[in-house]
Amino acid sequence: MAVSEKTIFAEELLRQHKNAVNNTIECFNNISLSMEDLVIQVNVITGEVHEMEDCKESALRAIMSISSVSQQSAAAVQEISVLSEEQYRGIEKMAEYVSELKVVSHNLSEAVKVFKTQ
Repeated sequence: MAVSEKTIFAEELLRQHKNAVNNTIECFNNISLSMEDLVIQVNVITGEVHEMEDCKESALRAIMSISSVSQQSAAAVQEISVLSEEQYRGIEKMAEYVSELKVVSHNLSEAVKVFKTQ
């Protein structure tokens, strides 16, 4: 091979090498941009995960509050039931007293008639 052919061949090799280096640099730049985008997306996802965690905690507090209110309501219903039973027994007792009072009143009325007829 002559010197001029070697020079042309060397220049072609250098051009190809330069193209390969440029392609490699472009690939690394693309990778770098992709990594930057990935970091941004990971940060967005992390923020959303924190927001979901906050929502979960809020929901748990609400459920606990509802549970507490339900327990208080159940206790109040139980107390009302007991008081209703006591009132019912009191009304039954009053009905007994009214029946007894009727009997006593009737007996008194009969006794008064005896004295009126004499």
